[in-house]
Amino acid sequence: MTSKTSIDFNNTTIAFASKSTTQLKKAYLIFSMMNYPQIVNIGSKLINLSLKWHLPIEWIIKRTLFEQFCGGETIEACQYTIKQLMQANINTILNYAVESKQTEVDFDTACKEIEKTIISASRRTNETPFAVLKISSIGSLYLLEKFQHSPNSLNAEELSRFENIKKRVLHLCQQGYTNGVKILFDAEESWIQNVIDTIGLEMMKKYNTMNQTWIYITYQMYRKNSLAYIYNHHQLAKNQHFRIGAKLVRGAYLEQEHIYAQQKGCSNPIFNNKIETDHAFNEAIQYLLAHLDCFSVCIATHNEESCRLSIEIMQKLNINPQDTRVLFAQLLGMSNQLSYNLAQAGYHVAKYVPYGPIRNAIPYLLRRAQENKSIQGQSSREYLLLKKELERRKRTQN
Repeated sequence: MTSKTSIDFNNTTIAFASKSTTQLKKAYLIFSMMNYPQIVNIGSKLINLSLKWHLPIEWIIKRTLFEQFCGGETIEACQYTIKQLMQANINTILNYAVESKQTEVDFDTACKEIEKTIISASRRTNETPFAVLKISSIGSLYLLEKFQHSPNSLNAEELSRFENIKKRVLHLCQQGYTNGVKILFDAEESWIQNVIDTIGLEMMKKYNTMNQTWIYITYQMYRKNSLAYIYNHHQLAKNQHFRIGAKLVRGAYLEQEHIYAQQKGCSNPIFNNKIETDHAFNEAIQYLLAHLDCFSVCIATHNEESCRLSIEIMQKLNINPQDTRVLFAQLLGMSNQLSYNLAQAGYHVAKYVPYGPIRNAIPYLLRRAQENKSIQGQSSREYLLLKKELERRKRTQN
């Protein structure tokens, strides 16, 4: 077993071994700008205005945020990143990062593209064992919200469109099951998350057994009710004899949740501060790892302390680092000090590798920029680690 002191998350030599000095300098510049919330806010507004006015901004995005956080515009373009990650024993979670579409044609197109990610992943499941399903990419946000809050208010046409969403989900989950690729349901905003969880549970009951997990749903631990959800789902899984695939995150829609609660005049479903979120996240880690008889766990975090806690619990419970029921995951372009050092120590690790046409991926990229601004110290940590590695390389060259 790996000892408690064997992983040095400050080891930038391992963390950035796959990156050239030129790549590190560009990443350093990007994260140095993200240290200033005003720059992120102004930049996001300018990008959104440019999209509205149909200005040709793709070349700017491609050379900055897109290169940092995305694998390419197509699955084929991601192959270099996939191979590079696998050289460090890091798996890839393919993610078609297209959001905020509105028409049935758009949703069918997205469904076909996600199916392509599943088929592509199935050819090398040792490298790409997962694909991502973001339900809002294959169904109307308005319809999902309306169904969650008032399912009986849908008219005949809306009911038909909602059934189309469920058919697309079923088709993609069936494709994953048939092709040996696990499906991760992505987290979304609270006003559509309950209906997404309900659909996800239906798919888990259908495809997950007590011995195998094909479908995962996401628990956002900044939500006040997430621990209760986990406890309830555990009981449901025990009673109905299927495994819960649990992807654990803190939450990525902090500002949207605040704005929505204010606009609707309703209580905010998320915790008031990060301390409460951290406590809930760590409580969930302890609970899930203690009940691997019913759960398969994806610990998706950029938080070093949560990674250390997970390792300590695994050691205490004699859970082997190579236990396939436990996976650590981070986003491409972020937290290499966690991903690469965990993988070096023998733990199962994967990187989310988003892809898609640059213009269509912009909403995802803006969320990444906002997330780095919102997560306390995230951009600063990335910035300081990149600075440390650049300085180390400069010393070794002299």
